[in-house]
Amino acid sequence: MDPIPYGVSNIQGHDISGGFDMEILLAFNATPEAIDEIIAKNELKLYKEDEASYYIGDPNIYYLQNVNWSRSWTIYEKSSREKVHSMTIWVNPQKDTVVFRFISG
Repeated sequence: MDPIPYGVSNIQGHDISGGFDMEILLAFNATPEAIDEIIAKNELKLYKEDEASYYIGDPNIYYLQNVNWSRSWTIYEKSSREKVHSMTIWVNPQKDTVVFRFISG
């Protein structure tokens, strides 16, 4: 997002693209208000486990440092198979850390 919302800090990122696809992975700390702003401005929707999604999977967390990963994180996404891209965020249970992945192919 431009500008980065107030309350976002400690941003780390990796370009983990391979072949013809682009895949960007970020992790950052954020306030609950900043997380709400990111979700709203990017029109992300809460992912429900009973929904099929082509893009949901582990976000290659081993590229990031100091992220206490667990499967209990809340997932939000926006994807389009027509344009072959997706934006997914994982929010930790404490609502202070976000893992962000953007895929375009």
